[in-house]
Formats: sequence, C-alpha cells, structure tokens
Amino acid sequence: MRPRFVSMDSFGKEALEAHNKFRAAHQAPALTWSSALARDAEAWAKQIAREGRLRHDDTSDGENVFMVFGREINGSDPVNSWYSEVKNYDFSKSGYQSNTGHFTQVVWKGSKELGIGKAKSADGKVFVVGRYRPAGNNMRAFKENVLPSKDGPVKIPEKEAPKKGYTPLSQKHEERRVRTIGGADCAPSQRREETQVVTYPDGTTKTVVSTVTVTLKGNDQTGYSKETVTTVHETKERDTFSKDMKKALPRESAAAKKFKDANPSSEGGAKHVPSSASKNAFAKQALEVHNKYRAKHRVPPLKWSDEIAKEAQAWADKLARARSLQHASQAERKGTGENIAMFSGKFESAGEEATNMWYSEVKDYRFDKPGFQGNTGHFTQVVWKESQELGMGRAQTADGRLTFVVGRYKPAGNLLNHFQENVFKG
Repeated sequence: MRPRFVSMDSFGKEALEAHNKFRAAHQAPALTWSSALARDAEAWAKQIAREGRLRHDDTSDGENVFMVFGREINGSDPVNSWYSEVKNYDFSKSGYQSNTGHFTQVVWKGSKELGIGKAKSADGKVFVVGRYRPAGNNMRAFKENVLPSKDGPVKIPEKEAPKKGYTPLSQKHEERRVRTIGGADCAPSQRREETQVVTYPDGTTKTVVSTVTVTLKGNDQTGYSKETVTTVHETKERDTFSKDMKKALPRESAAAKKFKDANPSSEGGAKHVPSSASKNAFAKQALEVHNKYRAKHRVPPLKWSDEIAKEAQAWADKLARARSLQHASQAERKGTGENIAMFSGKFESAGEEATNMWYSEVKDYRFDKPGFQGNTGHFTQVVWKESQELGMGRAQTADGRLTFVVGRYKPAGNLLNHFQENVFKG
C-alpha cells in the first residue's frame, strides 16, 4: 500500500510560517514542508491522543511535542511556546542549556525539513507533534547552529501568547514538561520533567532526566514543598565483536559453539535471570558503594530494605520490557525517592555502575550555594542525610543488550529548603 500523502493544511502552514519567522531572525534558513514527516507526526499525535498523555516516539528525527486543553489553537501557538524559551538561552555560552531545548530545535540551522501533526483526545486535549530532519540539539554543534537574533529575541504577538485559562504542556526531544492539578483530596501540585540527551562522536549517549514536583501545603496553600528525582543513563554503541566473530565461524562449528557459550550475552533471545546468590551480591554491592560515598560526605549509612528492593525490581522489570526510562508516579513508589539508570551490558556490576554514575554529578554541585541545582539531583539523593533505607532492582532487556537499574530511597531526598542540613561537602 502506498504511503498516504499529507498535504499542508492551514494549521501546518501557520506552524511552518511561525518556524521560519523565528529562524530568519536567528540567521537560519527556512524549513521546507515534508509530507513524510507530517505523516509520521500525525500518526504519533493520534497515538498519544488515544493514550491521553505526552510521550516521545522512538525516532531518529528531532521531535517537539505539545499539548493544550481549554481552548482551540492555531499552528503558531505550539511554535510560540517552544520559541519562548529563548529568554533562558545564554548565547555567550553556546551548548545545551536547561529549559531551552524547544527553542534551539526550532532555530537549529542544520534542520531542513519540518512536518507537523495534530490530534484531539476523547476528553478534548489537543496534541501537536513537530518532527525535524536532520534532528537538532546535537552535542558540540550548538555554536554553529544556534545563532543570536541581530535585533534581540522576536516578540511573540500578545494575541498568540499563552493565555490564562488554559494549560499548555509541551515536550521536546530534550525537555519534557507535565503539569497536573490536584483534586479535592490532594494538594495542588506541579510536576516538570526535563531530559537532556547528549550524543558524542564515539557513539556514547548520555541522558539525564530530572523530575521536579512542587506541592502546595496547608488549607491556605501558602507553603509548599519541592521534590526532585533525577536519573541518568549512558549507553555506548554496541560492541559488534561477538556478532562479527560468529559470522566468521562456520555455523554450529565447535569453535562457534565454544564462543557462544563463553559469550551468552551475544545471543539476542534470552533474558538474564539472576540467581539468589547474584541478587545478594547485587544488593551488597549497591549498598556498599552508596555507603562509601555517604561516609565521605559525613552522613549515616543506609540500610537495605527487601520490601523497597522488591518494588524497585518490579519497576526495573517493567522498564526493561518497555525498553524505556520512565519514573514511577509518587503513588506507585509510595513516596520514596527514585533514581533510574540505563546502560549497555554491565549487568553483574550494575549496582556499582549506576551508583558511580549518579554520584559523579558531585562535580557540578555548589556547596557554597546549597539547594536544588541542575544536573546534581542524583548525587544529592545518594548522599541525602535523612534518607535511611535503600532498595534497588536491575533487569535486562530480552536481547541482553540493555541493563536498567532502579534505586529507591526512604525517606525521599531532594526536598526544597532542606539541602543545607542534608548535603555536606566531602
């Protein structure tokens, strides 16, 4: 069956014009409409509309996702929302910067084609997906692709700016925002999720996910608490030695069988099921590494919790089946803190590998300015003084390529206004 041609309707035309208005100001050539990208964007918009939630597709193209409810929108609205992050971008420090990824993709000089898709959910939410080719936001390429406007940031027309009375939610390949409003039995809260994806020339990909939840407290809602859960994972191009070696040997030869037996992870079928001894070793390893770092920062050691570990293991299994990093909701994790990691291989050393990765953010933490700081939440949770119990789980994908690790902490760390008494310099 021939692929369906997606023509540019008025919504797509408005979105394309808005993109090119901003791109012209930032010295980037105009995008052209791609029916193929628009078809993919529309299909994904319909998919997430059916699910009623924002999430990214597994695509090599650049992607911006936007959701709004409470009013109708035109094609320029999501683009204006994405571009509005220009106010956060420091052109004197080119590179990835938090809360700017939507803007940088919109004006990314190297992107040439655009496709826009839109769909409405059963409850009236409007989902918009933007696809870009080639994708933007590539590490070490910001300087030549994100250029300043000669006349300063483009002013968004007042009539097109986000208005009171509706809630926009937007996601980009690098950043995700989710806003939820509490009901009668819970305090109103706001949740924001930001994801930084950095790809290096050697194929290494580092992803940092930060989830910030702010909850109003008290009947007058004058106080609030803030919780931050951050995760990081790093993956590298899969080593093809096993695959190449098997191809070079005759099928089912003695040498091939010997090599396969010595390299079980090279077989894509079976999922690694750890033995009881292996599980105990993992728990011991994870706890020891955590407590080594906690001792360095002068805080009490954590105790292992089998109950928390069981819940962490269940979530790790779920992530491995989905092959995707995603935080459990506060209800699902019963209020515990959470760190998540994903990397290729390293299953037996997963506890140490994940903890070292999380702790490595210590280099970015300013101890002279205690408080929540970008790209440090893994570290601060690991050494958070008031956290007392730890439980962790690990799981591999069915092909054995990826390892997922989930760490749960009780009580949860990263609480606003409590960093000074919980995070100490080592």
